Amino acid sequence: MLFTLGGVATNVTVVLWAVTRHREPGTPLDVDVLIQGLGEAITPIGVGFTILAFVWVLIALGVRKAHDAEA
Repeated sequence: MLFTLGGVATNVTVVLWAVTRHREPGTPLDVDVLIQGLGEAITPIGVGFTILAFVWVLIALGVRKAHDAEA
């Protein structure tokens, strides 16, 4: 969970740096690039919670199997 938040923070930092760094002075920020970058920056959240859900399913199956063996 902590790695997921760290990944998002790093990605958002890179997106904001790139959007402000690669523009001509005096021109407005490119909002399309900013929105696309932020959309890609939250990818670690989806991956992290998918892995977390998969691990919890494995734990639930293991607990169920352990209780079935006792019966």
